[in-house]
Amino acid sequence: MNYGTITDLKEKNLLTNDAATVLNENFSGLTHEIIQNQFKNQNIKPKGHRYNDEIKKFALTLNFYSPKAYQFVQPLLCLPAASSLSHWSSSVN
Repeated sequence: MNYGTITDLKEKNLLTNDAATVLNENFSGLTHEIIQNQFKNQNIKPKGHRYNDEIKKFALTLNFYSPKAYQFVQPLLCLPAASSLSHWSSSVN
């Protein structure tokens, strides 16, 4: 698990040691990736957002099963735009 973002937030005094410990101990896998994604992209313009493979897989899967649910969740979780998803899925064999 990558703790880089949480460590960075602690160093910048944006996250207390107690909060960092709670995040690291209670969240793992996709939930942890989503939290890190939120922190990483919160002050960046949408065209500058970067997503790791786990977030991309989650976004593609959610959109595949329910585009309407994706449209609801996308702005709340700082997920890629629907046009990015179609671009990514068009390059898959």
